[in-house]
Amino acid sequence: MSAIGVEASPIFTAVFYLVAVLVVASSVLVVQLRNVFKSALALVVVFIGGAGLLVMLNAEFVAVVQVLIYGGAIPVLIIFAIMLTKDVEINNPSNGLVVTVALVSVFIATAIAFSVFNTEWDFLEYSKLAVDNMEAVNLAFSDSTPLIGLLLFNQYVLAFEVASVVLLASIVGALVIMREE
Repeated sequence: MSAIGVEASPIFTAVFYLVAVLVVASSVLVVQLRNVFKSALALVVVFIGGAGLLVMLNAEFVAVVQVLIYGGAIPVLIIFAIMLTKDVEINNPSNGLVVTVALVSVFIATAIAFSVFNTEWDFLEYSKLAVDNMEAVNLAFSDSTPLIGLLLFNQYVLAFEVASVVLLASIVGALVIMREE
C-alpha cells in the first residue's frame, strides 16, 4: 500500500526524519548528561517529539495525552523532585557498569533490528480491512477519539479507575514521605 495525500510529500518525509533525529539525539542526551536537571529537560524534548511523531501517525488523541501527561505533568514532578533534593548541583558519579550496559544495549538493538528487518509489515493486506475496500480503511483510521472515549468509559472503565486510584495512592505516599522528613 503506497502513501497517499500529505504523507507522500517530501516535506512530510523531511519533517518526520527531523523529528526522529531530534527524539533520538535528545534521548541520548538524557542518558549522557551528568546534570540531572538538564537531563530532565532533554526528557521533555523526547516526550514532545514523541507526540509529534504520533500526530504524524494521525493519532491526535494519544498525542494530546502524551503532551499533557508525559510532556507536562511528569517533567514537573521530576523537576520538583530535583529541586527538593539536596546537593543536586553535584554531578552523578560514574560506575563500573558502563561496558556491561553498552554490551547489553548493543545486543538489544541488534535483536530489535533483526526483528524489524525480518517482519512482513503489510498488515492491511492480511487483515479483515482489505485494500479493495478503501472506504472501510479510511473510516477505521479517520477519527479514533470518539472510539477511544467509548472504549475507555465502557469496556475499560475498571482499568481506568484502578489507574486513577494507583496515581492517587502514589501522590498520597509521596506527601507522607515528604512530611516525615
